[in-house]
Amino acid sequence: MTELMPLQLQAGGTLNPRRHIYIRRPHDELLLNLLLKGEYANVLTSRQMGKSSLMMRTALELQQRGIRSASIDLASALGSFRDAESYYLGLLVEIARKLDFAIDIGTWWRKFPNETFNQRLLRFVREPLAEYIDGPVVIFLDEIDSTLKLDFTDDLFTAIRGMYNERALTPAYEQTTFCLLGVATPNELIKDRRTTAYNVGRTLELDDFDPAMDDLTPIVRALNKDPKVGTSMLDRVLYWTGGHPYLTVKTCVELQHEGACSADGVDHYIEQSYCLLERLNSDVHFQQIRRFFAHRLSDSLATLSLYQRILEGTEVQDRTTLTHAELKLSGLVKRDAEGLLIVRNRIYQNLFDTKWVASSKPQRELARYRSRARTAIAASVIVIASAGALLGWLNSKEYPPGMAFKGLFAQLGIWPVVSPEMVQIPAGEFRMGDLSGEGQTDEQPVRTVLFSTPFEIGKYEVTFDEYDLFAAATGRDKPNDEGWGRGRRPVINITWEDALAYAQWLSERTGENYRLPTEAEWEYAARAGTQTPRFWPEANEGEPEPACRYASVFDKGNESQIKNRYSGITWQSFDCKEDFPFTAPVGSFAANNWQLHDMLGNVWEWNRDCYIGSYKGAPTDGSPRESNDGSGCSKRVLRGGSWFNEPRSVRSANRSRNTPVNRFNDIGFRLARTL
Repeated sequence: MTELMPLQLQAGGTLNPRRHIYIRRPHDELLLNLLLKGEYANVLTSRQMGKSSLMMRTALELQQRGIRSASIDLASALGSFRDAESYYLGLLVEIARKLDFAIDIGTWWRKFPNETFNQRLLRFVREPLAEYIDGPVVIFLDEIDSTLKLDFTDDLFTAIRGMYNERALTPAYEQTTFCLLGVATPNELIKDRRTTAYNVGRTLELDDFDPAMDDLTPIVRALNKDPKVGTSMLDRVLYWTGGHPYLTVKTCVELQHEGACSADGVDHYIEQSYCLLERLNSDVHFQQIRRFFAHRLSDSLATLSLYQRILEGTEVQDRTTLTHAELKLSGLVKRDAEGLLIVRNRIYQNLFDTKWVASSKPQRELARYRSRARTAIAASVIVIASAGALLGWLNSKEYPPGMAFKGLFAQLGIWPVVSPEMVQIPAGEFRMGDLSGEGQTDEQPVRTVLFSTPFEIGKYEVTFDEYDLFAAATGRDKPNDEGWGRGRRPVINITWEDALAYAQWLSERTGENYRLPTEAEWEYAARAGTQTPRFWPEANEGEPEPACRYASVFDKGNESQIKNRYSGITWQSFDCKEDFPFTAPVGSFAANNWQLHDMLGNVWEWNRDCYIGSYKGAPTDGSPRESNDGSGCSKRVLRGGSWFNEPRSVRSANRSRNTPVNRFNDIGFRLARTL
């Protein structure tokens, strides 16, 4: 007999009931009962609240009761057709396919050339659909917000509303029930204000997970085999996420990956993972919230002002205005039991704070003038291009003075490309991992790594001067220096893929074999023969902390400045002071025993390896590690800590990771070279 696999947690996407843990909420039963009664329903709420999974679960329960249904994702199945006829045809094809009845939709459609698209849609429901399906049928239209950008879908929702209103007169309409799901308000579906709004059906707003009402035992079991430990961990997760379905499950999945086993471990993960909005640029969940504020609001200033009042503690009653509805649809706020709007959870409160509101308001004002500015700029470019297209292109990349032409000449082989200063690292062996017992689980098990031959590693991190030449030569955009300066400062806001491209370009220009260091090479070079947490000497009791002689870190000298710039920082600083609040020019601090500068602090450094949360099975010869199953690598290793980090992150053994397309203002890289 085949043993059933335990259900797994999955963050994001539609859940498969045969594979994934699904948490039932009160709205599950409510939606099912509405559809069983033939009532139209609208599940209109913010993203990643479980709409699509609820749809699939409800469709399965309807099937078990003998009711046919068709679930259609309007965004993926239909996309953005350029014309209404293709869209309507595509919709009917999908309905027929999902209900599994054979009909040539194109041939059937062309039989009625004198009818409008709406008339043919209504005929389809009355005739072939009603003739084939003996009994009720439910049609789910998911991702209806994808229709908001189309100028012909008013008619679609008008037709659906018309079928609802004529159910008493037309039996075929009576047996057909529509359920709409998406990030929209009913008033948005029909955009023409001269037409009656989409005002039919029961609208449901999905609630967050609530341990008082929902059975969260499956998540507890997934977190820890010990129910007491699992419960304490989940309680702490809910403290931060407020029960938001996606954030709750995503956090639990990551905690499983990290091997966390306590409530303190939950807090540590949250503090590290959700301390800055800028660090979450590649997270689709937070991208969607920011995109909603950038593109979906009717009056962005009014909505931001309303959110600011809620954020600052003002009691704001939920009302039926468009501003209130859109703010709830963004996901940042929800209605509480007293009918007040509150910030949805502590993670949002820390990330989307008053500083974010203040920085967002001017952008919304400027957006009003951008279209006019673009027109004027376009006219100017046409004139300039005829006189100096090449110079205009170079300047458009905003390179430092003279760098654009240096880059062009370097690419042509006219301008010399200087090799970076490298240090030869001797052959030898070392113990890699958490030797002191103060590290994380991903630094275990400790193992011995042997380098049979020497290699070279950059004496310094790659600088803006070096990277800007490459960017100008290859036509890449200039990386943002955050206003801290370029020149000899380490280049920042660089992805792993950017770093690889730079190494390849430099190799081609110099004939040398430059690359990113492996994780083992990096730690071996950083330790430089030491076995202590950091390569610098430990401070004796009563002596000042030596970190500020060796690294640009989060210390007493820059603590207030960094906390003023970035809210939500709660971690400890180094007990010393140095002169640089953010990045420092490379070589500003003392080197380690092998004359390498800034191996700890300044910026995190990309490594070649794929991040895997344990050293079990890792190579012992210093070679790079790729994914265990050969399925590709979603995250790459980062080492060394940065100007932003507290002591526990600035250690020779400490590991971090990020997706290879992410860029942040505390991430750079240095090069290695094979001899």
